Amino acid sequence: MEEQQWVPWLLSGLTTRQAKSRLSPLKDDLTHEWHLYSLAATTAWHDASPSAQVNLSYDTVTVIDYLKEQVSDVTIHTWDLARALGVDERIDEELIEHVWTVFEPQRDTLEASGLFSSPVAVPDDAPLQSRLLALTGRDDRISA
Repeated sequence: MEEQQWVPWLLSGLTTRQAKSRLSPLKDDLTHEWHLYSLAATTAWHDASPSAQVNLSYDTVTVIDYLKEQVSDVTIHTWDLARALGVDERIDEELIEHVWTVFEPQRDTLEASGLFSSPVAVPDDAPLQSRLLALTGRDDRISA
């Protein structure tokens, strides 16, 4: 949820260090907290110019590139939550295709970033969702 908390700060021009220093501890009602911070992030995304620059810990990127990264991250974690809860894990195919275009070019750097586990081997003809999850160190063939 921290990622959602600092989106408005980063889109306002702060660095990740500055943004992180302004974060508030989460309260007990995590559903409420998610709604609060995701609404603030959504509003900030709506108001930001797609070509504006965002200072991230590893680079300065455009708002649109940061948005693609954020959507990709939330998509993968949506699958994580579905797996943990034992509910339908299928992700919209169009969304999977878009996330693939973000993560696949980073194939060699994802694991090195420390944000993902080592890729999982899957057949080349596996469904795109399975290949995407495998790229991020997840194996959708193993039940929770």
